[in-house]
Amino acid sequence: EQQVIDLDEEYSKVHLYALDGNSRAFQALLTLSYRFAPYLNAKLGGKYTDSRAQLRTGFRQLIMVPRYRAIASIDLETLNKKWLWNITANYVGKMRLPDKSGVPHELIHEHDGQSKPYVLMQSQLSFLTGPWEFYTGGENLLDYSQHEAIIDASMPRGNYFNAAEVYAPVGGIKLYAGIKWRWGS
Repeated sequence: EQQVIDLDEEYSKVHLYALDGNSRAFQALLTLSYRFAPYLNAKLGGKYTDSRAQLRTGFRQLIMVPRYRAIASIDLETLNKKWLWNITANYVGKMRLPDKSGVPHELIHEHDGQSKPYVLMQSQLSFLTGPWEFYTGGENLLDYSQHEAIIDASMPRGNYFNAAEVYAPVGGIKLYAGIKWRWGS
């Protein structure tokens, strides 16, 4: 028996019940990878998802599931395999968000109907020598963030407060560096 989590029936309440009706999920994926040279590899991929279930409010697209996703990645490696570099971009398409009937419009911001599509980009550069790896990189390099990610954040005990619809990064660019040591190398 399939359980359904329904956030559409009534705002600020989670309804959990057994599916009474149909549900369906369809996914199509395509991935292409090509090595241009011994040191250069590129990958492209895409995914289409259509997931629906019979909720009390109708046969609806599941919430927080992007219909379209894509990825593009380039890997470079020096011939002596000492330096490795990767850059990856991820596209996340629109997602259906729960119904907001009864919520004051000035609180909804980016939570009305569908999320915005966005692209995340990350990159890492590594240097390997013996058992050591030194690396540096960054995430969310395009500095995308979801504004007003929490509905009515100023009133955490209020009727409209909702922190469950964070669908994208809420922080900016994240940089990092590190060292790894491999046992037995």
